[in-house]
Parts: sequence; structure tokens; C-alpha cells
Amino acid sequence: MIFRRILAPFVKRHLQLPALLGEMLADGSWKHPGDEVISRLIPFIREPLQFRSSVEQITTPQDCLMGPDEAENATFHEYRGSQVGPRDLPWLDVEQSLLIAINRIPGDDLAIALDYRSSVEDPRVIASEWVDTDGGCCLWREVAPTFAAFLAQLATATQPLLPGSAAAPPRLDSPANPP
Repeated sequence: MIFRRILAPFVKRHLQLPALLGEMLADGSWKHPGDEVISRLIPFIREPLQFRSSVEQITTPQDCLMGPDEAENATFHEYRGSQVGPRDLPWLDVEQSLLIAINRIPGDDLAIALDYRSSVEDPRVIASEWVDTDGGCCLWREVAPTFAAFLAQLATATQPLLPGSAAAPPRLDSPANPP
């Protein structure tokens, strides 16, 4: 398979891309669904994002907002698990994540990430939310329990509604997935 040959040398911190994402990058089908779709599915993302469109973009070595010498940063809720130990959301372990979408406007500091703390084969999808607590900070929230579930949500949200149907696409922060 072509994507295995392309992806084999591109591993960040021993993290492999989910097979579905690798296939979509290889065939060009990993595309931003539009700002309205992202707003409906992840309403706490209030600024435009851009999807990273290549293995190289997703696996860049320095993806975090905190400084290279920091073990943790409370403003960005980022940490290095090898130095601090395990934590869960709302923290992002920068050693166990890959950013698949980032802010379109420099300075917005938003992202959607694959979080490998949950699974190395099909990681959960999380996104950053800026809140006005203690002068403002970034919290990481789950938007889908797996990358496959995230793709299913995107597929549902981008399909036109059937005639006579008033159903809205499911939101990734539904009551089953609270903040």
C-alpha cells in the first residue's frame, strides 16, 4: 500500500498516524470541511482553523505553545509526560499528541489534536478552548473518543439533510461528551 511506504519514515515521538488519516493524506481526501461545520461540531472553537494537509505538517517536532525548556505550562495546559508524569484532560501531553488542525490566524493559539494517551491505534480527538479564568487559559477537551468517531461525525455533518428532515448533525460536545 502506498501510504505505508510514505508514512514509514514519518513517526513523531514514536507515534504512528491512524491508518485512516494516513490513507486520507495519501489520497488527498483529508480536507477542511468548512468553518460552519467545525463551528457546529465543536462550538467552543470560535476562530477559524486550517487542517494540516501532509504527514510532514502533522509530525513537525515542535508543536507546543510552551517553551522548549518548560516541563509544564499552566496557561496552555501543556506538559511533558516524561518529566511531569501522567495527567489527563484538560492537560495536553505534548509528547503523546499530534496536531491535525491549527489556528488559521496567527496568535489565536487553537488546535485539534490526536491524543495518544487513550489509544495508540485509534487516539481520541481533543481540541483547545480558551476560557476567561484567572486571566485566561487554554483547556483541552475531548471532541471524539477516537479518530474514527471524529471522521464519522465529520461525514454526518457534511452530508446534506434529507428532504423534510430538520435534524441537525450531532455535536462533538454533546451531553454524552460534556466539557
